[in-house]
Amino acid sequence: MIRLFIALELSERQRHEIVNLQNELKQWVNNVRWVKIEGLHLTLKFIGETEENNIESIKKAIDRVSLSHEPFEVDFSGLGVFPSLPKAKVLWLAVNKGKDMLINLAENLDSELTEEGFKPEKRGYQPHLTLGRIRQPIEESIINNLMKSNEVTRIAPTEICDVTLFESNLTRQGPLYKVVYKKRLDQ
Repeated sequence: MIRLFIALELSERQRHEIVNLQNELKQWVNNVRWVKIEGLHLTLKFIGETEENNIESIKKAIDRVSLSHEPFEVDFSGLGVFPSLPKAKVLWLAVNKGKDMLINLAENLDSELTEEGFKPEKRGYQPHLTLGRIRQPIEESIINNLMKSNEVTRIAPTEICDVTLFESNLTRQGPLYKVVYKKRLDQ
């Protein structure tokens, strides 16, 4: 069994700008496990534990979806939390430009994977980039202030050209990611 997910990779510039934002946020909040630079990506679909013989079916679904989507630009602006302000567990960066394209891509991918026998998503896709996981509750007022003070924070745009299937190995030092398959959009 291997743990898989499908995501979009960010440019080196975007990832460094996001790390700079994380460093600024560290001054205001603690008890957050920050996502490392190599883990910064836009997840489209978390597949989870699956048999290795399912990889070919996943590749076929990615191939079909990639044919019907062209490369597009993505940038980020503003902070949010999941599941809610009073029960914040995940601190994330909102997708600004490219949001509709991401939603469409994720929904098409979910549909194609369902045709291949994978479970469909129960919740609608909300484009976001996870910055960190909150370990212990943080005062709502602090989170609210962070969100308001970062409403206009912008991360440089980048063109998304590929859909990537990743393997995720969980270790004590955090997850390690390995590219299993990559497919260019519109090809």
